[in-house]
Amino acid sequence: ASLITSGVIVLLYAAIFRFAFTMDLFRQAGGVVSLSFVLSVPFACGALSVAIGRWFGSDNWVMQAVFIPVAALLIGLVICVVTQIEAVICVIMAAPLLVIACVLGGITAHLLLPRNNPKPKFYCSLIVCLPLLSSYAEGLCTWPSEIKSITNTITIHAPAERIWPEITSVRAIDPRSLRDSWIYQIGFPRPIAAELDRSGVGGIRTATFERDVSFFEVITDWQENQRLAFSI
Repeated sequence: ASLITSGVIVLLYAAIFRFAFTMDLFRQAGGVVSLSFVLSVPFACGALSVAIGRWFGSDNWVMQAVFIPVAALLIGLVICVVTQIEAVICVIMAAPLLVIACVLGGITAHLLLPRNNPKPKFYCSLIVCLPLLSSYAEGLCTWPSEIKSITNTITIHAPAERIWPEITSVRAIDPRSLRDSWIYQIGFPRPIAAELDRSGVGGIRTATFERDVSFFEVITDWQENQRLAFSI
C-alpha cells in the first residue's frame, strides 16, 4: 500500500506542478524552465515520498527516498514524451538534473523527518509548498543579461519584389515540403505559418508552430524590398 500510494501521489504531484508552472502565477519565476521547477519540484517529490512512507510507518530509505520518486519521475517523463508535452531533447537535457534533485530531496527528508511519527502532517505541508516558496523567491531575483550576435546569409536568385511578400508573411506550409531534419525527429514542433497584422514598424508577425507554439515578432525595421527586422 505504501509503495503504490507513494508512487501515485508523487506522480500526481509532479503533474499538477508541471501544468501549474505554465500559469501566470509562476511566469515571473520563469515557468517550466525556471530553477524552481527543475530543482524544487523533483526535490519535493523525493521528500514527499519519504513523508508518505513515514505516514505508513516505513523507514526504508532506499525504497522511499530513491526507488519510488525516481520511478515516478521517469514514468512522468515518458508520458511527457509520448503525449508530446515535451520534446525529446528537452527531456534528455533535464532528466539528469531532475533525478539528482529527486534523490537529494528523498535523502534530505529521510535524514530530517522524525522517525516513528505516523502522521507527519506539518512536514508534508512544508514539502508540498516548497515549489511555491522557491518560485516566489526566484521571481524576486534579477538575473544578469547577455547579448550575443549570430549571423548567417542565404542568397536567393530572385528580385526583391518577389521575395518581399514571402518573408513578411508565410503562407501555410505543407509538412511534406519540410526537410526531414533531425531537429524534428527529436520532437521540436514544425512550423505552420506566419501572419503579419499590419505593415511597417510596430506591426506584429505571429509565427505559429505545431502543438500550439507561437512566436510573436514585433517589427523594428521596415524598408520595403530592402530590409525587415523584428524582435521575438
